[in-house]
Order: sequence, then C-alpha cells, then structure tokens
Amino acid sequence: LSPRETASLVRQLDDMYQTVTELLGIPDGLNLFWGKASIFICSTSDQFRLIEAQAFKNMVAPGVIGLCHQRGPRVFVNTFRAEDDLQFASTLVHETVHGIMHRFISPSRLPTWADEGFAEYVAGRSFRGSPVDSNRRPQGLHFIRNGGDLSSIIEMSYEDGSWPGDHAVGYAVGYLLCTTMIEENSQGFADWVRAVKAGKDWRQALEDQYGASVDRLVEYVRRRHLTND
Repeated sequence: LSPRETASLVRQLDDMYQTVTELLGIPDGLNLFWGKASIFICSTSDQFRLIEAQAFKNMVAPGVIGLCHQRGPRVFVNTFRAEDDLQFASTLVHETVHGIMHRFISPSRLPTWADEGFAEYVAGRSFRGSPVDSNRRPQGLHFIRNGGDLSSIIEMSYEDGSWPGDHAVGYAVGYLLCTTMIEENSQGFADWVRAVKAGKDWRQALEDQYGASVDRLVEYVRRRHLTND
C-alpha cells in the first residue's frame, strides 16, 4: 500500500475504534488489544487464501475478502485488497470489530446475528461513503416484506453451519436488528452487550438489560420495517 492509502485506512480504523468505544462506554484511550492487532492486507486473492490455508488452516469460501482470527488473547485480521475501495474498507472495519469484541470483557461471543449485525453497523458508520447500508438494508427489507421469518435468522449460528443463510441474508437481517436496537435504546444495547460478554445468557440479558423479549424484538423490527425504510 502507498503511504497515503495506509494513512487513510489507519484513520478509518481509528474512527471505527472511537465509534465502538463511545457506544459501549469503553474509557477513552484504552487499548483493548493484547499489544496490537495484526492486520494483513494482501495484494491478491491468492496471497490471502494462502495465508488462510497455511497460517490459519482455513479454506476460504468464495466471495470472502477478509476474516478475523482469534488465537488466545491475540487478534489477526487477514484481507486482500479488492478492487472496490469502499467494499474493501468496510470489510476491513467489519473484521477488525470482531477483534475488538473478542477482547472486550471476555472472549464470549454475542449470538451470531448480533455478532455480525453489530460489525456491519459499525462498518456502516465509520467512514464516509460506506456501502454497508445501501447493500444490507434493501435485502433486509425485501426479506421482511416478503414474509421472511426473522426468528429463523436469530436461530442461525456459526456452529451448526446455518449462518448466513441463502444469499447471506443473515447479515442484512442482523444489520437491521442491531441498527434498530441501537437507534431505539443505545444504552440498553450497550448494557446488553456487556451482560452477554460477562457470561449472561443473551436471551435473559435481552429482557433484563434491554427490556424486551426475543419475540417482542422480532415483532417490533418486523412491524417497523413493513412500512418504514
């Protein structure tokens, strides 16, 4: 990368870190990483896939241009420099958010829809021109307005291989769910995240910290987006 492009990406990542810390109430200036996160930006897809195979023992699915790996306390983000500048930047931010969340309070993860939806939310708000909202929102609205079952997305997980569903719809729905939660009650969302990261069952934390059951959240998001863009 040129010095100019490197500096631009550093600014975007700094802005992303600021977005996350402000939303979750992380003290300003606190470094969550174990030293530093290691970020690899490959010039080609072949280099990216080779690192994935050799360093992380991972076979990359078609279309993937970036991944975050956690090894104990360490965080590694591996990407390749896709031709679409904005898509590359949003992917880099998205994957680095996963690294931050790994280091926040504990390695415990949010449920898959929120783990990915929150990363998309941050990636959509960390730099001007981010394509996240224009990519995810129409797909999510189409899913809801054509009778898609939001509860089925909430039940998806990495572990059973159901995520992200047909045409990666889980990302779009997860984005709408997290965006709605944050817009309606950002403090409640932060409290919910903290409780889950501290070991509380996410469904119980949703009721206790956010003030809504899963069914109530699903129904609210469905009704809101049936008529509102």
